[in-house]
Amino acid sequence: MTTIKLYANLREIVGGASIDVPFEHGGTVRDLLAALRRASPALAEQVAGPNGELTGLAHVFVDGRNVKWLDGLDTLIEPDASIDLIPPAAGG
Repeated sequence: MTTIKLYANLREIVGGASIDVPFEHGGTVRDLLAALRRASPALAEQVAGPNGELTGLAHVFVDGRNVKWLDGLDTLIEPDASIDLIPPAAGG
């Protein structure tokens, strides 16, 4: 089981600050998103489109680093990794 921390409007989708997803550590972000789609389809829609690519509506962070600056969907998730889903921020 992996706990994914949620922020801002993503919390409203699941009704809490985190969601537990059945996921085998050692897999990739792609594998985690497949597990998230089974656990919470509404939340998964915010993160990845039907083709599995990231939508940009929520950034995926592994150990505090955006996966787009790592190996993207092929980023490995180690057993002790922290996972965060954060919507993009805008300001002025």
